[in-house]
Amino acid sequence: MIHSAWLDDDLTDALAIRRKVFIEEQRVPEEIELDGYDRAARHVVVYDGERAVATGRLLVLDGKCLSGRVLEAREKRG
Repeated sequence: MIHSAWLDDDLTDALAIRRKVFIEEQRVPEEIELDGYDRAARHVVVYDGERAVATGRLLVLDGKCLSGRVLEAREKRG
């Protein structure tokens, strides 16, 4: 069953899947991916059962709402 959840405090699942996709698979440098805005953003994580398979964040910065860090696990793409 696929479901999603907003995360405010525990970003473990969102950061784990971002690390897997952006840092390990796509070779984005960690200092760029982990940019310091995560605590200020709202995150959503999509789960397939207990497993996080997608994530994204919304961030208000300088009066603008920005979406970013949107990704899907490799096996869910396509």
